[in-house]
Amino acid sequence: YGGLSLDLPDLFDSTEGLRIAARPTGGRSDALTASLTDADTGIEAWSGSLAEDVDWHVAQTPPLDPAIYRVEVNGRGGSLTDLVWAAGPTQ
Repeated sequence: YGGLSLDLPDLFDSTEGLRIAARPTGGRSDALTASLTDADTGIEAWSGSLAEDVDWHVAQTPPLDPAIYRVEVNGRGGSLTDLVWAAGPTQ
């Protein structure tokens, strides 16, 4: 049966945005969407479609505020959720 694989860093530079990479398992080529939600406030910070790129579907968010974000990727094969930390510039 199908499903999704997700490739995210645990920590990223908030000024560079987040690269989201996911792929449907089982050889399918589903359309995938993703959203980022601030884990503390519940406010959606970004959402969009992932573009096919060889074996993975990818998206790059714009710069984000420093926070912990819940990343959710959805496709016909299901959904995956993970947490990532956007670190701000050091003072």
